[in-house]
Amino acid sequence: MENVTKLQNEYEKGEFDDRSRLKAQRSLQHLQEARIAEFRRDRAKLNLRGTYLFRMGIILALLLTGLSYFYIYSDPSTDAYLLLFVLFSGATGSVLSRAIKLGRQPLRVDTENEAGGEPPLGIRALVSGWKVFLAQPVIGATAALILFLIIEAGLTPVVVWPPAKYGLVCFLAGFSEPFFIGVLDKVAGQVSGSLH
Repeated sequence: MENVTKLQNEYEKGEFDDRSRLKAQRSLQHLQEARIAEFRRDRAKLNLRGTYLFRMGIILALLLTGLSYFYIYSDPSTDAYLLLFVLFSGATGSVLSRAIKLGRQPLRVDTENEAGGEPPLGIRALVSGWKVFLAQPVIGATAALILFLIIEAGLTPVVVWPPAKYGLVCFLAGFSEPFFIGVLDKVAGQVSGSLH
């Protein structure tokens, strides 16, 4: 911006002198190159995000197929199917949470509205984020399994839950880290209180 102000000051009677003309030409060329580079970065980010969301869609479709199958055959008295249903619920919640976060992230920094919102996408973050995403189903399934064990251990007031309630609570464990941590904190408080 400072260069533009200098050039405006050097512009007299509708033209530049030779030295200022070269400066103006270089400034305009630099501005054009910066716009082209920004366009290429944005296009690369959009392509990467589109690829990731497509892959997440495929993984979600597979998880939902397994989730539906094990829900149909789950029964509180049949632990194997119920356990697999719970694991698929947590994995689905975790993948869906990641997909929603990725879809909400802006491509550029919003300088007018810096408060709140997701940080802008970076190409490096997208490239490295795929490796992290592959762990998402395992993380969600683990959270769901821990919550299932808490329920089965009788650390909740309800002794027997229908499969749909197990599925919903375990989905939330995979989807929402604050929900999962909140449950763990409550259980830790109960257990430590009963040990004293």
